[in-house]
Amino acid sequence: MVGSSPGGGLSNILTFFLDADLPLSMTMTFVSTVLALGMMPLSLFIYGRAFQLDSINVPFLNIIISLVSITIPELLGILLRHKKPHIADKVMKVIRPVSALFIIALVVIGVMVNTHVIYTPWQPIVACFLLPLAGFIIGFGLAKMFCLDNNRARTVSIETGVQNGTLASAMIRLSFPQPEADLSFSLSFLNGMFQVGLSLLAVAVYNIYKCKNPTTEEVKMTDLEGKENSVVISDVKE
Repeated sequence: MVGSSPGGGLSNILTFFLDADLPLSMTMTFVSTVLALGMMPLSLFIYGRAFQLDSINVPFLNIIISLVSITIPELLGILLRHKKPHIADKVMKVIRPVSALFIIALVVIGVMVNTHVIYTPWQPIVACFLLPLAGFIIGFGLAKMFCLDNNRARTVSIETGVQNGTLASAMIRLSFPQPEADLSFSLSFLNGMFQVGLSLLAVAVYNIYKCKNPTTEEVKMTDLEGKENSVVISDVKE
């Protein structure tokens, strides 16, 4: 169910932190969420027979809410960038720490509420870890096969490895009886935690790499009229 879910908001945040192609990430998230209205029922019809359920309920309302939550901020961001670019730059500086705190808060609250996941057998835990990891690797590999640059390849990798866990959880709650619903939700939660963990690891490695390999430096210079101008100086490595 997690694998059949579209991309989520975490992929956009991760793309922003990794300085990847944010417009491409938002476009892929939007398109995959729209396609999920038809592709999720088809995917679950094909593969869901193994669950031996009378029916698997697709949370169409949650998908529509996800679409709205993606579209409205995008439109507001485009409008703000077009009308007030200086304000948009200030907002972008605030979004980074706020997003980081939001993710950390979600992880802490999620772990506190779902402490029972520590009793999950090791086989499902390994599967939950391998699912996003395989998505990241396969997404990047396929992107490079189609000759995309590293920036866009990172974006495709992120969109492939990060799924909307909220939709998967909603499907589980709607389709499984108790106690199967709680047991299945534990796997969805574990997968979400591994997505966040791998994402934070990627951000940490990327920022360490940026610190050790600076490519540009912005320097404030004053012209003859006394006005400050930003000049970007590129590091030249022999």
